[in-house]
Amino acid sequence: MLVVVGAGLAAATPAPAQSPGLSRPGEAGPSAVPRGYPRWTQQDAVLHDTRRGRQVPFPDLVDRAVRAAGGGQYLGAENEPGSETYRVKVMRADGSVAWVDINGRTGLVLRVRG
Repeated sequence: MLVVVGAGLAAATPAPAQSPGLSRPGEAGPSAVPRGYPRWTQQDAVLHDTRRGRQVPFPDLVDRAVRAAGGGQYLGAENEPGSETYRVKVMRADGSVAWVDINGRTGLVLRVRG
């Protein structure tokens, strides 16, 4: 016997036209929701902007952050919804950890800590 729980939740809950933190055209942050997209996440917006040359590809941001930290191993990244700044965590060869703030639109390294 197969029991499906919560099957009606998706249909009963309307999807927002835009995720919190996404911006409108002309503002900082990922682009607004294009017409015809019923649901739009921050990841969708970043991919949309990257494909149109308005966002540096994430692997390039990581490479720049690792070089700015003096080399090492990429450990992870954080981003606040609607923000253009990524905080990249890098472990250096000596075991110390560096946090690199980098602008996702320009690829400019803003700060290296640690």
